[in-house]
Amino acid sequence: MFKIAIAGSLLVLASCHRDHPINEDIVKEIKQKTTAWIPHEVEENPLRHKTRDEISEMLGVQFPNEFLPYTPDDENMSYNAPLEFDARKQWPDCIHPIRDQQRCGSCWAFGASEAFSDRLCIETKGKVNKVLSPQYEVSCDKG
Repeated sequence: MFKIAIAGSLLVLASCHRDHPINEDIVKEIKQKTTAWIPHEVEENPLRHKTRDEISEMLGVQFPNEFLPYTPDDENMSYNAPLEFDARKQWPDCIHPIRDQQRCGSCWAFGASEAFSDRLCIETKGKVNKVLSPQYEVSCDKG
């Protein structure tokens, strides 16, 4: 079983002993760990009627049976990352609503248009603040 949480652009999958990945335990755990993001209550969650297999298909990721440990190589680090960063504080006028792509299979178009919308807003200091359409990219895809 999995439990699924989406916090900003971070997708968290963890083992779960419940029958469905959308459950009270995961909501409670998220609420205990952060106030920066509030999860849907189970009865309001748009994924509550989907099966575990349907949710997994939407993720489009195959997880390996074994994860390799990551150890940063200090010798090759050419920058110092800040201890914390919040884009909502850095660029409050450039935060756009999350859009639901359903099962259209065009995550590449959503990702590209969302990233470009944000970068355009940030670069122009909010003067150009438009949510660009992934439909234009999909319509041009003849493959």
